[in-house]
Amino acid sequence: MNENAKLNILHLEDDENDSELLRNELEIAGLNFSYYRVDNEKDFVSSLSDPDYNIVFSDFSLPTYNGLKALERSVAIRPELPFILVSGTLGEDAAVESMKKGATDYVLKNKLYKLIPTINRALVEANEKKLRQFAENRYGLLIESARDVIFTLSTNGTIVSLNKAFDEITGLKREDWIGRNFSGLIHPEDLPLAISKFENTIAGNKTERYEIRFINSEGVSLYGEILTALIWQDNIPGEILGIVRDVTERKNAEKLILNSLKEKEVLLKEIHHRVKNNLQVIISLLNMQSSELNDPEVMNSFREIQNRVVSMSLIHQSFYQSNSLSDIDFSVYIKRLAENLFKIFGFNREKTALLIDTSGIHISIDTAIPLGLLINEVLSNSLKHGFNENAEGKIYIELTENEDEYILKLGDSGCGLPEEIAPGKTNSLGMTLIKMLCDQIDGKIELNLNNGTEYIVKFPSKSYKDRLDGLSA
Repeated sequence: MNENAKLNILHLEDDENDSELLRNELEIAGLNFSYYRVDNEKDFVSSLSDPDYNIVFSDFSLPTYNGLKALERSVAIRPELPFILVSGTLGEDAAVESMKKGATDYVLKNKLYKLIPTINRALVEANEKKLRQFAENRYGLLIESARDVIFTLSTNGTIVSLNKAFDEITGLKREDWIGRNFSGLIHPEDLPLAISKFENTIAGNKTERYEIRFINSEGVSLYGEILTALIWQDNIPGEILGIVRDVTERKNAEKLILNSLKEKEVLLKEIHHRVKNNLQVIISLLNMQSSELNDPEVMNSFREIQNRVVSMSLIHQSFYQSNSLSDIDFSVYIKRLAENLFKIFGFNREKTALLIDTSGIHISIDTAIPLGLLINEVLSNSLKHGFNENAEGKIYIELTENEDEYILKLGDSGCGLPEEIAPGKTNSLGMTLIKMLCDQIDGKIELNLNNGTEYIVKFPSKSYKDRLDGLSA
């Protein structure tokens, strides 16, 4: 106890001699104190209203009053005030009962040497109690003013407490729900999940945030994001403390966004479908026009143009059939493209093997169209110039990814390109296109003629996201 602090004592005692003994003990200890004695109920209750008193002593037995009744009035009027019984007739049972009813401590009159340590303990406990009460009041105010619903549940699911946000968010009255089971607030479809999470928390397991639907006063579903924790009391589960954040607006916004995305997906699929149909019309027109031609070179030119249009058409068909509108499984597209060229050039698949390995890589439409056209040109050259009639061999396409770069290898095991169309010795449309398409995907191309013909194309891994990031930079 602070030696400079003055101790204001109220003493309920009918014996003047006992009162004097107690004062002497305080004076011997050098206590700075003021002292006021009363010997009846009326004066005692009246004195309790004085806020200056910071400790109460009370005899246990008085002619017209007793310590237990005095204790009850003290707890009712000044619950924060330390109450010490000082008696010569206090038995063990009475002492235990007094402590249960709120007495701070007790001292026997024949052991007044224990009074000072008892006072010190009582004042320390009173100060700690005051601090706890202050903290509880502050936290209580914080909880009550919180915008999220804060609740406690008993271990059988009964609602113990709710803050003001419950009324504001649900339109319900918390006094109508305190004491009832929480299950009545949960949407029937989400009740199994709620019960499972409740049981998991009671078991002492860590529970992650989860979402669940509640019913408000109008029967409308609200979405709540919940986090709960178990409060232990004497090493056994006591209550569940939880917080519910209303995320209804966010969920409704997500639904609107998803619906909007679905509409856009349908629109984009329809665009891909219509582009593919328009390209099919162009292919048919080219086919009809070529049937009227007699010049083989002109007919070959028509067929090359037709193949390029087919390549673009297959791209849009792949995107239309894909689950994603931002990229496609490139292996599916390449297989269709190669098989179409084999059919057009009349190659026997049993003699000329087609080997495709793209490792399940997905390509965005920005890359897929120029890359598909590039592969179309290279495969066309292989099928036209790489093999003699009835020659056996293989054509291969390999696409791999290395960090932020794609590596495309495509070629054949045939006799190689004729000298007149070799790179650097011709300005043919096909070779010009290959260079242009490689530049379009920011790629670099290498040509290997040691064993057949092999093109190695290296280009950066880009997507729609990369392009959008570049636009917003």
